Formats: sequence, structure tokens, C-alpha cells
Amino acid sequence: YPDDNASDILDKVFSANVKTLHDTAEKMNRDMVQATVDLLARANTIYIYGIGTSAALVNDFQYRIMQLGYTALCFTDVPSMKISTMNIKPGDAAIGISHSGRTIATIEALRLAKERGAETICITSYPGSPITRECTYPIEVYTDEIQYPAEAISARIAHISVMDTITTALSALNYENTVERAKI
Repeated sequence: YPDDNASDILDKVFSANVKTLHDTAEKMNRDMVQATVDLLARANTIYIYGIGTSAALVNDFQYRIMQLGYTALCFTDVPSMKISTMNIKPGDAAIGISHSGRTIATIEALRLAKERGAETICITSYPGSPITRECTYPIEVYTDEIQYPAEAISARIAHISVMDTITTALSALNYENTVERAKI
């Protein structure tokens, strides 16, 4: 609200984040998360796509996956997203991150990746959104942000938490290697 001071806003933002994390943990399809971890663990190359506000998340996710010893590439601009799909082969995985689930470039990259034989994954805040139709493994976070004018405030925290879950689960699969790599 216009009369809110920074303290009021802090309370509202933190409350929204906690609610989104709680709702997502409660409602999330945990079998889908496990299937995603299993897929990424055996993927030859992991391609990660996202633009706009998802670009920073994509870059962080790639870095975290590479820290674990996997081959991961990220693409955050439309021309590179399209060109990268020409290199995808069966045995690869493609992940699209889109808060709205309607980002055309990310949807198109996943569609092309699927056509080239990759398994596809998405992380989105809108169940049933167009991006989920291009994914074998849709992962959906749950947020009430539809009622707020600002985009993706608490959804971003939930997306990061999903990515943290995936990377932590991947690290647990090869714990000794993860510990050794962390020393570097």
C-alpha cells in the first residue's frame, strides 16, 4: 500500500515468502522432483534456459550444477537459446525456468530440445501454463502473487528453493565426490 513504510513492507514480503515456501513444500509433486533429480544425474549435458527475471536464476543453477561435476550450459538470450538446441542429442536434458510459464523463447527452446530427443523439465509458478505442455517433468511452485502488481517476488524464493533441492539431492547421490570438489 502507498502508506506502508519499509518496516511494513518487510513484514509483508517476508510473510509472503514464508507462505509461498510453505505452500510449495506442501503441494509440490515430490515424485516429479525425484524424477527430475534422477534424469539430471544420468544426463549427458544439461541445457538450462530462461530470460528476463529468470536469467539470474538460470546462471546460478548452471553454476551450482557444474560445481557438482555435471556438464551444464545456460542460455539467457533468444538467439543463443535457439542455436543451442541444434546441439542437443538424446540423453541430454533441457530445463526451462519461467515464472509466468508463458515466455515464448523459453517454451520454444524446450519444444526444439524435445524434438531433438532431450528430456524436458520446467520450473514455473503457473500450473497448466504453456511451458508445462513442453515438459516431461513440470515442477510448479505455489504463490499468491497473482494478486500483487509486482512480478515474482516470493516466487523467486520458491524457484531458488526448488533449485537448491535439486542440486542438494544431486550432491547426495555422489556425496564423496561432492565433498572432494568442495575442497577445490
